[in-house]
Amino acid sequence: MNYGRAALKDITAQMVRTAELPGTNAYDEALYALGKGLQLDATNYKLHSEIATVYNRRAIRKPSEDDQTKYADLETALEHYSLAASNAPSRGVRAPLEWFAAHIRERMEAERAMERSIEAYEKASPSEKQQLLAEGAKRAFASDKNQRRLEDARKRAQREPENTAALLDYAELLIRVEYQGLGNANIFDEVHVVLGKAIGLDAHSARAYELMGLCVDLQGEETNALVYYKQALKENPNSQSIRDRIKAIEGRVSYILQLEHSAENPSQP
Repeated sequence: MNYGRAALKDITAQMVRTAELPGTNAYDEALYALGKGLQLDATNYKLHSEIATVYNRRAIRKPSEDDQTKYADLETALEHYSLAASNAPSRGVRAPLEWFAAHIRERMEAERAMERSIEAYEKASPSEKQQLLAEGAKRAFASDKNQRRLEDARKRAQREPENTAALLDYAELLIRVEYQGLGNANIFDEVHVVLGKAIGLDAHSARAYELMGLCVDLQGEETNALVYYKQALKENPNSQSIRDRIKAIEGRVSYILQLEHSAENPSQP
């Protein structure tokens, strides 16, 4: 087992040194050594755990390698983590092994779901592709991870009401998760209050003005959004993201004015 661990450690060191993923055959030596150990002690939970770790890492493919066999590696890793857990000497040892097994199951399900989504997208019509992309963006904004981040940010803002950064993190996640992810338009009043507090604490915060601009822009108040974005740019003249937001609104306003002008003067070219 020690030889197998050493071989795996060498692979990790090489990966750090080269900043490249190792090829799948790089793990052969570690698997061979650990497999020999398992022949001597088939119920050794540590050996099963080490083998599972190797297969789990090997399942992360280089872009040039075939992805088709990664599920076989993940299934083998899952099998060995399960065997390690069943042979573990105590609940304290068993619990993390069961967690690793559950994590691999989730990874396999997520990757297969992603493949199904890609396949559906490739077969979709242009309008269906737009809808699929919009739905995917919403799911990403409202992911379980982002909802946990929002709850953590809420608690932090409550604990640290004088912390401008905490208030801004909370306001941004409210917009991203609640509105852009879950479609809840009722959060804007709260966002306004939180950002108002942040600006009261730091009247020169470019991020606070930019988020306030985003908030009112999403509510359809383009003129007010421009005011906030221009104030944000004044506080941070080097921000390309703020310039892009201003340019986008000015482009939309210009287009609407052209349409209105054409409607009022249909005979003019």
